[in-house]
Amino acid sequence: MWGFHEFIAFPCNTRYSTPLGLLGGPPWFYRVYEGARLRGMRYDCLVLLAPRDPLLFLESLDHYLEKRVDYEGGIPVPSRWMGSWYSCNPSLAAKGVEYDLYYCNRLNPLVLAEYDGYVRGYGCFVELLVLYTKVLAGVAEPGEEVLEYLEGCIRRTTWSRELHEAARRVVQSLLEPLREARTG
Repeated sequence: MWGFHEFIAFPCNTRYSTPLGLLGGPPWFYRVYEGARLRGMRYDCLVLLAPRDPLLFLESLDHYLEKRVDYEGGIPVPSRWMGSWYSCNPSLAAKGVEYDLYYCNRLNPLVLAEYDGYVRGYGCFVELLVLYTKVLAGVAEPGEEVLEYLEGCIRRTTWSRELHEAARRVVQSLLEPLREARTG
């Protein structure tokens, strides 16, 4: 299905992961923004995880996930309990000032997990993390109403205290600078 698909990318021969949205496909396109660690890395393949649990995106941002994954020959060993795993060999499509554009002609399935069904709160959490990563990269500024809406969406549509707490932490980390700028 054409659209944005959210993954956690593990560049081969590194012990690094990062959330990565791919648009496609095929082909599958993704952007690597200025200031992102992935932009300075040299890699010829990506292992992509489509996680069953959206908290894995936050673990990737916090760099805990790399410690939970087993590696063999510099490549993550797919674990079905985490989600579905794919690989691709990216090529540079265009170099830019704000971001570089890459594409993968195909995603090669490595392990396919059972599908748990779409949960709206997971989508809200992923949107919150997309905004968070864009703010960290300096390419977006959060609006207080949007942050409160996303956190409310997560609270209304899930019963996961862990997910509620993670959303609260992300929202607070984005709201603090906004509120300080207003009172400052």
